[in-house]
Formats: sequence, C-alpha cells, structure tokens
Amino acid sequence: MPRVLIVTSTYAPAMIADMHRARHLAWELPKLGWQAEILAPDMSYQPISCRDDDSGAFFAPDIPAHHVAEFLPRLCQRIGLGNIGWRALLPMARRGWQLLASKRFDLVYISTAQLPLFLLGPLWRRLTGVPYVLDLHDPGYRDDAEKPLDHRPSSGMRNRRRASESSVSTKMVIKKRASETAAAACRSSLSMSP
Repeated sequence: MPRVLIVTSTYAPAMIADMHRARHLAWELPKLGWQAEILAPDMSYQPISCRDDDSGAFFAPDIPAHHVAEFLPRLCQRIGLGNIGWRALLPMARRGWQLLASKRFDLVYISTAQLPLFLLGPLWRRLTGVPYVLDLHDPGYRDDAEKPLDHRPSSGMRNRRRASESSVSTKMVIKKRASETAAAACRSSLSMSP
C-alpha cells in the first residue's frame, strides 16, 4: 500500500481554510488504497480564535497526525516574524526528516498557503529521495507588483488586508481579463468575416 506524508500549516483542532484539503485527503486517500499521515505545526502557532475543540468529527480518526511545537517563539516575536510558514520551517523540516527516515513514504504532499513550507519538498527530496507535490492555495494577484518597492503599501498594511479581499480582487482581475480576451476574440473573428 503506498504511503503519503501530507504537510499543511495547521490541522486539528483548527478549522481554517488552509487545512481543509489535507483534512479531505485524510478521509479520501485510504479509500483509494493510500496510507496517509499528517505533519503540521501545533496550535501554539495559531490565534486562539482558530481553535475549535468541537471539530473532532471532521477529522479522520485513524490518520496519524504529527504536530511540531514552536521553536524560539519569543525570538520570533521580538524580531517581528509572524508568518507561520517561516516560524514553523525549521521544526517542520526536522520532524519531517525524522518521519521520512524512520518510515517508508512514497510521496510528500505539501498543501498550504504558507509559501515557506514549500521549501521542505526539495530539501526532503535531496535528503531522502522521496518525491513531493506542491499544492498552492488561492494564489493572489497584486496590481502593484510592477510598482517600485517604495510605492507599495508597507508589509504591515498588506498583512492587515483580509484574505477574502485578496480572493475577491483576484477573481475580479481574472473575470476582467477573461472578458477582455473574449471581446478581443470576438472583434478579431468579426474582422475576418466577409
């Protein structure tokens, strides 16, 4: 039976968007003949508002979940390192390497919006030879990406922006580009007709 290590930036008892694919995979992969295990930061990385102690029924009970504790949380706080991906990178790298070295895995599946955690795939591949899949959640689009850095909002301003605003903005840009492309295609087909 093939085995997969699913890596995500949070897991039970948190109920936030970033872990739902991992949660669903934990239910569905065994039905397809895969053994799955989860690797995620523990709840110390999340605000208390993300904790849902009544969520146990939503998580596959037979799937082992490995949680890593925060590494030097006071130092991270002091230097302003708030991103879960960067804070969890070293502890996740260490624990993942231990799991991959002690058990046979056929695949590492990294499913997250925390981009720094994608660095784990190539690292573990180099150390253990286990292939990996990167599953990026909700890639965002920024209108100011082409602007010089001194004309962009500060990182504090960007961090305060709600994720839903980013998603709505991305959808609006995609919709606008799609309609512009469709309109251009219609114009070009009309200009070709006799």
